[in-house]
Amino acid sequence: MSCLQGRWWRAVSLLGTLLVGCHGSLTFDEEELAAPDGGGKVDDPGDEAGDETEFTLDVPVDHSWSDTGVDLERGEMFSVLASGTIDFGSANTDAEGYGPDTYDQYNVVPCADHAALIGRVGQDGEPFFLGAESVSVATQAGHLYLGVNDKNIGDNSGSYAVRLTTAIAHDVTLQGGVTIPSNVAWTDSQIDVEGGDILVITASGKVDDSTATPDSTWGPEGKPNSFNSGASIIGCAPHVSLLGKIGQAGAPFLVGASHAAPAPLAGRLYLGLNDKQLVDEGGKLAASVTLIER
Repeated sequence: MSCLQGRWWRAVSLLGTLLVGCHGSLTFDEEELAAPDGGGKVDDPGDEAGDETEFTLDVPVDHSWSDTGVDLERGEMFSVLASGTIDFGSANTDAEGYGPDTYDQYNVVPCADHAALIGRVGQDGEPFFLGAESVSVATQAGHLYLGVNDKNIGDNSGSYAVRLTTAIAHDVTLQGGVTIPSNVAWTDSQIDVEGGDILVITASGKVDDSTATPDSTWGPEGKPNSFNSGASIIGCAPHVSLLGKIGQAGAPFLVGASHAAPAPLAGRLYLGLNDKQLVDEGGKLAASVTLIER
């Protein structure tokens, strides 16, 4: 992936091991675990001058989450490079995850392969896919947690070796706000993205997927435990969750309450709900969209 190439793997010496309570053992290539300098907030439209710091971590997959001890600022760009093969009880896989959808019901992150490397920022942060090689931006401040995309960790064994780089220099090139009515199939954001741009979306608000039915109001994460609904556009994503696509004919992807990943191609950004039937929808969502270049 070209956006991951460059100078951000720095040479460091192996100096210690951090024991992280019930989360297990994480090995670091740093003398101290101080919060990295640099970074910045997503809502700052200026250039971000990074002060890159590298950590080498061992992430056991028989723990739901391992606290890296690394603090990220909101808007801070970071990257991971993960290696190793683990056993999730029925098969082996690498950090990209197990491709067949046999175990999707056990996934923590919807629409991501089973037992892949995942992350979250803060104990209450929304989990997101990382895989074997990725670059992302923190949508909130807090400790970075790393884990495995598997709710059933009791029969897992092994670990992923992860190289984490924080405070990567970047430029915020565009910011915008979009209102997504629940009764419109796809809302044109009026925002054009370039392939490889880091697309950061955070969303809020409530939608009602059936105005005639009580207790049917949900946030951008969608209706819990509603996978493979016949009325959904994407079966692996919760019903009425927020989706995005690049270009009118682009493949839809899950956004939820937050999304931060390289854009798969260039084109116009569209946002909409994971629902084919919008005649009885109510409410609206609001999304903040930021484009970032490395």
